[in-house]
Amino acid sequence: MNPASLPSNVQLQILQLLNATSNRTPSAAAGPSSTVNAVSDALSDRVLNSLKSVPSNGYAVIDSFLPSNVSTRASSLLSKPSVKDSLRPAQIGTGSLKIRDETVRSDYIRFVHSKTGDSQDTDGEFQKVVDLISEELDKVIAGVNSAFGLHERDTKLRSNNTLQLGFYSNGAKYRKHRDSSAFMPGRLITLIIYFVQDWKESDGGHLRLHFPTSSGSSGGDIQQPSYKDISPLFNRLLVFKSHYEHEVLPTFCDRFALTMWLYSETPSTVAAICRQVGAPLQDEEEGNKDDNADEKSTIFVSIASYRDPDTNPTIQSLISTAKYPSRIKIGVLYQDHPTQDIDLHPFPLPDGPTQVISKTIDSRTACGPYTARREIAKSLHLQTKQGQPTADYFLQLDSHLRFTQDWDVNLLKLMKDAEGVHLKSVLSFYPPPFGDGDFDRVGGGGGNEFVAPPGPYNPILMQVLGGTDDDGATAIDKDGMIRVKGRLVFPPPAPAIFDGVMEPKSIVGQKFVAGGFLFGKSDVVYDLFGIPKDGEVTAEPATTGSNSKDFDLRGLFFGEEVLCTARIWTRGWKVWGPRDPEMSICFHRWDRTYRRTFWENMTNDRKLEVTGKEEEKEDSLALLKKRSQDCVKFVISGATDVHCKFQEWERGSLNGVGLERSVEEFLEFTGIPKV
Repeated sequence: MNPASLPSNVQLQILQLLNATSNRTPSAAAGPSSTVNAVSDALSDRVLNSLKSVPSNGYAVIDSFLPSNVSTRASSLLSKPSVKDSLRPAQIGTGSLKIRDETVRSDYIRFVHSKTGDSQDTDGEFQKVVDLISEELDKVIAGVNSAFGLHERDTKLRSNNTLQLGFYSNGAKYRKHRDSSAFMPGRLITLIIYFVQDWKESDGGHLRLHFPTSSGSSGGDIQQPSYKDISPLFNRLLVFKSHYEHEVLPTFCDRFALTMWLYSETPSTVAAICRQVGAPLQDEEEGNKDDNADEKSTIFVSIASYRDPDTNPTIQSLISTAKYPSRIKIGVLYQDHPTQDIDLHPFPLPDGPTQVISKTIDSRTACGPYTARREIAKSLHLQTKQGQPTADYFLQLDSHLRFTQDWDVNLLKLMKDAEGVHLKSVLSFYPPPFGDGDFDRVGGGGGNEFVAPPGPYNPILMQVLGGTDDDGATAIDKDGMIRVKGRLVFPPPAPAIFDGVMEPKSIVGQKFVAGGFLFGKSDVVYDLFGIPKDGEVTAEPATTGSNSKDFDLRGLFFGEEVLCTARIWTRGWKVWGPRDPEMSICFHRWDRTYRRTFWENMTNDRKLEVTGKEEEKEDSLALLKKRSQDCVKFVISGATDVHCKFQEWERGSLNGVGLERSVEEFLEFTGIPKV
């Protein structure tokens, strides 16, 4: 049978199984000599302790592995053009099935041998460096054997004194695969040393190590796959079990690495290495005692995107910088044009433990951020039959942000401080800005390398627009909407009494919520969007004479933040923001010139001058915007000279303000002028 006639996915599986590149399992007489046991004594406690984690964690990372004189000599040799010239395109498979398929693997390789003088390179200096590196790896082999309790000669792991020199560049990658296979069952441990000078995150080339997953958890759910991205830092040693799936992500630098494999076909050794004892991530196990801001709280992230090419890079930043990505669930509403935006999101969403669910609608039917955010809350966050939240916390974001490392843990710590003084608390603020100047260079895997701009970052206090620094702008715009601004206050004010309670040192009181960054317990969505807590969440409450489209406030932009603040504040919520000027959760791209906005839907052919005759064009976005603004005016000021009906917008109703505090108190608290 001709293998080429098989389906492509079957061919790939066969080729991966056959990918046993001249690495025979060495005999017991081969590999490191008996002096290795003594040599292992030279390993530092740091290295030995790291290797002890391999049996349970499945991998270990050891930085500054080689002595500096060896790593420097190796780096100098690898920079020679002759080394690149000696490489050959890597292939997959063996025999008649060995092929070059760059959709699977696009690196270049050569094999080098230690202690034999059998290298493909006749350069004596190169052979000397290879031998020095092999001597250091011999110590590691002894350490790995010790970690697994392999002390008998016949059970020990051995190398075959062969190393693979690999080179990735210009977007080269290697799709998910295993180093061991049915045709190479004796290959059990992989050792990789990286030689990448001045590596940056945007250079890519991470090794993504996938951990075995299990099923049968409570409720019968299958656990989300887990993985860890290993950065190819210079002189870093990576050790992992060869049966773990892994891949090399697209690489945009000169990425050299030396790989050695350890072998054994002794059944007890194979069983010891391949025994699955779970897949705890080191960075999730370490620091749990310090990160108990809220034990293992889960976060649902809401992102409304309107024709925004920065959406997927935002999601990638959010996931890659989270300390616990498996505790995050993301709901995205893409509002894209069906023909013009086919290539709008070139960077794919990352695979991994974070669940990303999405909906897409025609951008020509989009009606503004509030409408989109309410839809996400109803259909993606409150998915259960009883309309209960799918996570402990709710985080509402704009689609053009960049996050800082461990933002999730830091945010939960701030929330813990807030809930310590008032249980119904929300963290909301305008994030500090970033722009094109805050990217180092174009990289791979979803965007540019983000470099945080200098501080101070906080506190950014939200207040009613107006004053000497606002160029004559007033609190009320031409449509009668209250306008809100953010103002950086530095140095930050000392903690004081705010909204009836003493501020903690870490947070400062806010008078308004920000639509583009809002974080709170998940039940805040009911008060935020006027969604019923019981019954079917897709059914809107019955009304008399009120258009059902009013509930989504279609066409509304300015006025959203004031309305949402009034709703939750009068229901007993307090709003906070970070105080520390050096702390940052994320940054916001405030420039709109690079993207379209939903305002384009109010073009001349769709625009309708409000005449009071709603039957003329009831679906006009311009008219719906006017109706939505009228609803906001009624909620905030009780205005009645407007063009819509208010049976479901009165005080105490789902869409109106609450009854715990009055609108008059809200106006006084926020400084909104009485109209």
